[in-house]
Amino acid sequence: MKIGKILGRTALCALALSAIPYQIKRDKEAGTLEVRSLLWGLRKIPGEEKDHISFAIPAAGLDEEEVKE
Repeated sequence: MKIGKILGRTALCALALSAIPYQIKRDKEAGTLEVRSLLWGLRKIPGEEKDHISFAIPAAGLDEEEVKE
């Protein structure tokens, strides 16, 4: 029973650590914001009427997207 409990806690800790952002980029001139973690990524680009927000799982999906203005 102890081994199962240890494995479960280790898996839970690994999941929590992979969800914490490791990279935050802010471009003050363009007004963009990009946040990345191992599991997810978020990009915010200001637009004329509305901001464009992209969310990707995994974060590598942000590299493949093209933003149309």
